[in-house]
Amino acid sequence: MAADIYDDTAAATTGLPQHCIQALPHLTFQKSSRPLCCSICLQDVEAGEVVREVPSCGHCFHLECLDKWLVRNASCPMCRTAYVCSNSSSGDNFDDQL
Repeated sequence: MAADIYDDTAAATTGLPQHCIQALPHLTFQKSSRPLCCSICLQDVEAGEVVREVPSCGHCFHLECLDKWLVRNASCPMCRTAYVCSNSSSGDNFDDQL
């Protein structure tokens, strides 16, 4: 039986501090000819939903899915590119449209 990726009893891993997660850009997904699927929950991203982007690689996921992932893992769920949080992070969020 597969373990729940958000299971609190799972082996401890090194995630990101909350201030680093909140500093990642978030975007409002707009309907486009190219569909976007969140590879964490495997659901399509619908127009108007908020997604978060991993700056080091540009992959996007549902905001809630990526936030939960990054609490436990400091890498992109798609390509495993490591994300290093800067201590000088301003905590500013970017509210753009994708």
